[in-house]
Amino acid sequence: MGSGNQFDIVFVVVTYNSAQHIRSCIDSICTHFADSMCSSLIVVVDNASSDGTMAILNDLQKTVEGLHVVFLDRNIGFGRANNIAFNTFSARYYVLLNQDAWLLADSVSPALAAMEKNRNIAVCGLPLVYPDGTPQTYAYPFSSWQRWLMRLLGLRELAARLARFRG
Repeated sequence: MGSGNQFDIVFVVVTYNSAQHIRSCIDSICTHFADSMCSSLIVVVDNASSDGTMAILNDLQKTVEGLHVVFLDRNIGFGRANNIAFNTFSARYYVLLNQDAWLLADSVSPALAAMEKNRNIAVCGLPLVYPDGTPQTYAYPFSSWQRWLMRLLGLRELAARLARFRG
């Protein structure tokens, strides 16, 4: 799938003071994404961490093939840090993974297969689970001032209770 300077998949991890999590995050990518059919790269953009994250990343760069770390001199935020990875490395697909998250076995390949099969899919979210395996909810309706007001006044809960009585 890969050609020229473009990777099939670039895993992007933005860090800031993530010494307790970053090694597990990178290890999970290496362990659970060993797809020899794809050219891949792991890009970590560090937002000027001060807790030992930089030392861990320097150590990982020595042993993890395909790991590229961008060290920033200041915290530019999550979005801008992701943009650095997007603008520096060309890929067919980008997988954004939070610094305190890790991949599970066979979690990325089905999503990539679905996107390959249906070219109308532009963005895909992977299932999120807690460490004990129970599913996490990560999709919510878009917020609006009306929803905020209902929440503030407790009207949302009242409406839900009334709906139960209507039958």
